[in-house]
Amino acid sequence: MELDAVNCSALERLTIHSKRIPSLYVSGCNNLIEIEGMEGMGKRWVIVSEDRSNLSNNLKQSLVQALCKGEEYDIVIADGEMPELFSNRAEGSSLSFHVPPGSDGNKIQGLVAWVVCAIDGNISAYQRGEAVIRNKSNGVQLFKRSIMLFTMSTNSSNQCSWVNHISLAALPPNAMKAGEQLELSVEVKHTSFEVQKCGVHMIVKKPEVEYFDDS
Repeated sequence: MELDAVNCSALERLTIHSKRIPSLYVSGCNNLIEIEGMEGMGKRWVIVSEDRSNLSNNLKQSLVQALCKGEEYDIVIADGEMPELFSNRAEGSSLSFHVPPGSDGNKIQGLVAWVVCAIDGNISAYQRGEAVIRNKSNGVQLFKRSIMLFTMSTNSSNQCSWVNHISLAALPPNAMKAGEQLELSVEVKHTSFEVQKCGVHMIVKKPEVEYFDDS
């Protein structure tokens, strides 16, 4: 079972009630600003095939916010603009960034990675690649994940993005420390796809607030 929303021009919000949907495909829904209920989908594919001019920032923000809650589905978007939330970003297939001061491995719950690829020509294709995160300070590889890129010949932006939540919960507490430099590197082996830029948003655990009763 899969859920497709195609050419629903009046649709502004799409609500998912089932947890058994293996994939979600959205195309031609020009007024869509939010997808609700993605948090319960688990490990799934979400493909949003929209022209660049039609994909709203609100929709992209809602997709990223769902990932920030720890879900591990992959999102593929026919768009090359990442939200401002991704303050760590760089041109090319690799990005170096630092663990924030005052935090360590057990405070960083995960990362949301955004990878933009340029597409050479109007093609319809699935393409796989690989994303790796390593600690540049000590050379240790922290994470490796297979990625998927998808584009249709109708994609006028000639760009596509892969967005994914990378959990760091399984890493040992000393896997990374405040101030250390991490690196995201992406490889796509296809002559029609070129990694154009990368971005990372770090999900940091909020400090617990203690309350004292003086009575």
